[in-house]
Amino acid sequence: MPGFGGEVGVDGIITVTFDAGGASGALPGAITQRAGQPFSVPGAENLSRWDDFFDGWKIVGTDNKFFEGDAPVFSSNVTLEAQWVRMEGGI
Repeated sequence: MPGFGGEVGVDGIITVTFDAGGASGALPGAITQRAGQPFSVPGAENLSRWDDFFDGWKIVGTDNKFFEGDAPVFSSNVTLEAQWVRMEGGI
C-alpha cells in the first residue's frame, strides 16, 4: 500500500500515529517499524465520543479504512483517524 504522502525515516523506519477523530480518552500509542512490514490495527482502546460507535480507522485525507486486526502495510509515515457513527433512534 502506498505511504499516502508521508516520509520514510532513517533506515526505512516509519511511524503510524493515531488521531482521536474528536473523541476523548487515551489513544493507542504510535507504532514505529520498518517500512513495508504489516502491523496489527488496534481497536478503539479507551476512546469514546458521545453516543457514537467506533467504526474503524481511516487514513487522513483518503477513503482507506481499516478495522481492528487488519494488517496493512505502509511504505511511509501515516496517520490513522478514528471514525465514528451515530445510531439514530436508539437500538
